[in-house]
Amino acid sequence: MSVEERKSNEKPAKHYNKIFHDKLVRGDMPDNPSASGYAAGWRIVLRWLRNDERILDLGCGCGLFGKLALNKGKNYVRGIDFSRVAIKRARQINPKHVDCFKVADFFSLHTKDYEDFDVVIILEALEHVVNDLKLLETMPEGIRVILSVPSFGKGYHVRVFPTLGSAIQRYEPLLEIKQAASRIRRMSKFKFWFIDGLRRKIESRT
Repeated sequence: MSVEERKSNEKPAKHYNKIFHDKLVRGDMPDNPSASGYAAGWRIVLRWLRNDERILDLGCGCGLFGKLALNKGKNYVRGIDFSRVAIKRARQINPKHVDCFKVADFFSLHTKDYEDFDVVIILEALEHVVNDLKLLETMPEGIRVILSVPSFGKGYHVRVFPTLGSAIQRYEPLLEIKQAASRIRRMSKFKFWFIDGLRRKIESRT
């Protein structure tokens, strides 16, 4: 099965500001990573990571994965998200690492901006943006990329990945894939696909 595109669904930062704000008001925003429905998948990523790899987390949300990585001794250098509400929360739950979290749009990054990092983490973010492939294209040759995308679609997802194979098919032209895995979200039937690879050689343009 191939990827299902829903390009009209891409949303601006203010949309996610409201989502995060409403979750906080409802008390539906845990500060313990283990309480998240994403935790089982995050543990896959942590097993794949070496402790010395300098991590850049794109679309870091409220910093729960960052907190888990820091608690496990990973070299979590930077998490960015374009939602100011999310970053405020990330700093609140990571009080000793507030400088790790910045408000930024990851499409503002240039190839040189990745030079201080060994691995780029993109967890449940690429399904939200139309130009996911352009984002990967900006990354330098050889940098490690670990990403995850879901098998299901919400109203603000621009594409759906029904199978792990559909995710691999989309990203393999840009990533030399080393390993892949899947996990079921806790207390649901939904799955997340995880891919670990290296940015392929960038062909020169003449």
